Amino acid sequence: MKVLKLTSLAVALAALPMLGSCADQQESIIIAGAPAWMGGECSVQVPAMFYLSRGRLDIRYGTQYMVPLEIQNQLLIQSTDSTNSGTDNSELQITGVDVRLSSPQRPDLIDRLVDEEGEAFVDFAPAVPTQSLTGGSSLGFIVTGIPAATSAKLAEYRVEEAIAAGDAAAAAVANAGGTELEEATARLSAENGVLQSAETVVVSMVVRARRSGNSTGSGVGEIESRQFDFPVDVCHGCLTTCAGCSLQVDLDADGEDETINGECPDASVRATPTSRLFLGDYVGMNLGCPSAQDDVFEPAVCVN
Repeated sequence: MKVLKLTSLAVALAALPMLGSCADQQESIIIAGAPAWMGGECSVQVPAMFYLSRGRLDIRYGTQYMVPLEIQNQLLIQSTDSTNSGTDNSELQITGVDVRLSSPQRPDLIDRLVDEEGEAFVDFAPAVPTQSLTGGSSLGFIVTGIPAATSAKLAEYRVEEAIAAGDAAAAAVANAGGTELEEATARLSAENGVLQSAETVVVSMVVRARRSGNSTGSGVGEIESRQFDFPVDVCHGCLTTCAGCSLQVDLDADGEDETINGECPDASVRATPTSRLFLGDYVGMNLGCPSAQDDVFEPAVCVN
């Protein structure tokens, strides 16, 4: 019996270094954060000095939301002479990113996306470049956090809610004996209140990587980062402005035009707040990303 106990103890002690090694593997790659966009360009500079605490997406445009990431390799650089394979085992190769969307504020929206459109609208693995980073280094790249198809569906749901709120507000005014103008005003106010309110979608990401010189195709050498959660506030029309525009109107009896600053020119903004807008017709003022995010957008006719 004593021999059995000693043998069991020896096995347990032998397993301790292996368990420690697994824990080290889990910490060898981390998502340091979402670097702030720098220099007005849609690019990631690492190591970053400043990080975004959250993002903002205007779903009225139906574009994706792109998350900038800084990935850090926590392994120490090893001399090729000290390894059996003759390679630097600290090098990591990015193999993929798993993304999952959630919304503690509006879980019903996520449930509706899954029920009506499928799991892929909220749980997916976007294409990422296969890049390598050596031990102790950082890598920056951009990941699709909210796909364009998901953004467009969220916009569709928001418009439905806005129209329902507008109908209810107009009906309340009508029942109280209000005029048609008062009904229209109440409808527009209720619609805009729903459309421009911010609702948070949490983008949860896990980066997958492989240690060079240690891949056998059987999962050996495969590493995952801890989950990184990035909140994105989604709204409908909240990032569109006409602050830099001017409107020429005829207010004088003698026919002379007067300039009103901060007003949208005719036809520059679609008449109904529930209609979709398109990048190209609108231009980001500070950031060059091909998506309606983290910026303000003005009609192109006001900028050119």
